[in-house]
Amino acid sequence: MILKILITAGTTGLAHKLKRLLDKGDVFVFADQEDMPAFVSNYRFIRIPPGDSFSFAHELLKCCLDQEIDYVFPLRKAEIKSLAEAVQLFEEYGIKVVIPAKETLPDLMPIQPVKGFLTVVINGSIYAAESNEAAVLPDRIHNGVIVINAENKNDHSIFTAD
Repeated sequence: MILKILITAGTTGLAHKLKRLLDKGDVFVFADQEDMPAFVSNYRFIRIPPGDSFSFAHELLKCCLDQEIDYVFPLRKAEIKSLAEAVQLFEEYGIKVVIPAKETLPDLMPIQPVKGFLTVVINGSIYAAESNEAAVLPDRIHNGVIVINAENKNDHSIFTAD
């Protein structure tokens, strides 16, 4: 089954890094609050409001419904915080927002970027990973794009573009 995946922060290299990790023949749509540069025309792109906008979750949901999106990977901190409050709304429409639970976000939000490898966790299972090294993921992480510290595999943070 081919999935439609929306990745935010679509104007950043980090969004495209995540796309390469996830790419299993699915359809990708990029979204961002910034304008997409003209030279990047080979991907579908949607302009969205900033994550701290009052109507962000509802406008993103409308975009997802219009584009028939199956999975959303928000990469900006404000988007993640906003969508943590709206996960259930998206799920009612069959759209999976791939972020950790709201109560775990403060522990996982990086103060500065962590150097390590990406691991995508969906419904408690590893969906994709940059490294085959065994990582210790706490039981509390059921969903999200997690950076696992290469030097200390017990050190995790959420993968963000800002």
